[in-house]
Amino acid sequence: MKVIYLLLFLVCKFLFVKSSCSLKDGKIECTNEIERFELYNGTNVNVKMDTNGGKYYFNPLKFPYKNLLCDLNINFKFTPEIPSFPNIPTTGGEFEFTFNFPCNYRKNARKIYKETIALPLSFDTSKNQFVTYLDPGCGPLYFISEEVQILNTTFESGTIPNVPILDDDKGILTIQGSNLYNTSIKIYSNNIVKDTNPSGALDASHSSVTFSVEEFLTPNNWTIELSICGSFYKSYSYPYGLPVLTKMEGVLNDNGGNMVFIGNHLRPKHNVTGTLGNKTIECLTTNSSKSITCTIPSRKNYGSLGYDIPVTITIDGEYKSNTIKISYDLPLIQGVSQRGNSQIFDVTGVYFSGVENMTVITGKNLKTSITKKKTATLEEPGFFTQPGFMNLVVGDGGSETFTSPRYNFKITPTITAGQTFNSTTSGNDLEIKGAFMRTVDSDGKDVPLTVNSGSGGLVCNSLKDGDGLLFTCVQGPGFGSSHTMNVYYNLIPIGSFTVSYNPPYLSTSEQEKDGTIKMNGKDLGESVKDSIITAVYSDGNRVNGTVIKSSHTSITFRYPVGNRNTVSYIFQLG
Repeated sequence: MKVIYLLLFLVCKFLFVKSSCSLKDGKIECTNEIERFELYNGTNVNVKMDTNGGKYYFNPLKFPYKNLLCDLNINFKFTPEIPSFPNIPTTGGEFEFTFNFPCNYRKNARKIYKETIALPLSFDTSKNQFVTYLDPGCGPLYFISEEVQILNTTFESGTIPNVPILDDDKGILTIQGSNLYNTSIKIYSNNIVKDTNPSGALDASHSSVTFSVEEFLTPNNWTIELSICGSFYKSYSYPYGLPVLTKMEGVLNDNGGNMVFIGNHLRPKHNVTGTLGNKTIECLTTNSSKSITCTIPSRKNYGSLGYDIPVTITIDGEYKSNTIKISYDLPLIQGVSQRGNSQIFDVTGVYFSGVENMTVITGKNLKTSITKKKTATLEEPGFFTQPGFMNLVVGDGGSETFTSPRYNFKITPTITAGQTFNSTTSGNDLEIKGAFMRTVDSDGKDVPLTVNSGSGGLVCNSLKDGDGLLFTCVQGPGFGSSHTMNVYYNLIPIGSFTVSYNPPYLSTSEQEKDGTIKMNGKDLGESVKDSIITAVYSDGNRVNGTVIKSSHTSITFRYPVGNRNTVSYIFQLG
């Protein structure tokens, strides 16, 4: 922007130096050199002037302190300018900006007008910048000073990135975005002749504006025309959603009554009707689009078992909802108890009058029927394979049935008491009997089952897919009798059984070439250190031989020192 000079010839005084100056080719031409200027902030700065032909020249537009340079005198005035201004959100606020040639010759700041209103101005001495406050607004913005337009800018434009949210339960439209000052809407619909132009509530950050409109509370196909700062922005369509039922609250007893149904788009403009099976029911409106109350007849008046009955509603005779199913007095299991370690279970609950049978669902999806009793206790004399889920299947003897919510229950695995096993010294497979013996719980999670004695454990096969009535373990090599084997299910002891190894048996003997004697038999163990051979002479004297090799079917030993021809032998294992 060029500097305008109102007087082409004048005499100026700068720090007691008189100089005759005039305007020439956009520069100030002076007869004498000006050494220093006093600036708006009170500081003095040196002035570097060009010289040519005895004249001195000064270009104020290139002066580095022009943001602090005041008029030279009452007649020689500079034209103020604002080279740039920060972005202006519609919220307004305080803004710092550079103001070139900001003051008159008396060092008073010039006034800046927004239209005809003078802006408040202050000066930040630490930054040498001016500060002003702008009220919230939108659209074009002009600043004028000394009857000259010194700034032509605009407030930031409003933006709405997402579709406005219509809450038809509260009748509120919420618009979210930025710089939403002076946002307005027009509402159109196919059933309303007169257009609605509501006023919105703008938040302090201008990022949200809400419109509360009664028309939104009732069914219609809405078109909303949205404008920001008086200019059309965009149109949005909100087709009326059909009524939706999701669930019935509470429990429906045999007497029926007023029941609350939850869903969406349930507020009628005129009326609402309902159906229960093939019967028409009366429904009452609430002050919400998310719930409605309907009167349900008693089970006797309904005339059927009353399970999985279809329910629909119709809004204003035009908009029909989806179908949900409701039931009278749902059977509910409240407890499952095992009778000690037996395979009989008592099941207690409520609303068991229509129970025909019960199903037990396990990890293998096995089912066991449970016959009903006249009381609220059910028994199962059969067996369950593992902890599982229990469901009631309710029927009236015909085709109509209902399944209750599942009930988790636990069963204690049990080892049949008093079990004893014999084994060869080389080991045997043992089949241990019990009930509910499976190493997987009702959710398919593995549960550890271990068998051990004081001296070690057995290796058992996987019980994950068994029938729960027995499991097989491999008894390792050993000897001795009455070994107690403890069984642990999920590290909890659940029983024990006894294992005895067969006693050793000798059958034949033979002398080897090296002079040792080999005896054959069975169940002789395979432990040299635990094998003892004793020579018994005819006079009753006994001498131990030395066992040098042992297996389950034979032992080899050195003959005791002596010259007896006849001897008997005793073999001890352990």
